[in-house]
Amino acid sequence: MLDLTERKRAEEERERLHQAQADLAYMSRVITVGELAASLAHEIKQPIAAAVMDAKTCARWLTA
Repeated sequence: MLDLTERKRAEEERERLHQAQADLAYMSRVITVGELAASLAHEIKQPIAAAVMDAKTCARWLTA
């Protein structure tokens, strides 16, 4: 009787650890996707901002 109780408790603990590991792996993927999205947004925004600044500078030169 005691042996079965210990075995069942160990199995439940193993399942909780497995679930925790799966949750950590999922969160790691979510964080990686978030970092990738932030990096892409920066890489897209930077050249656009530079082009806008150049266009404004050209417009000021033409106005002058």
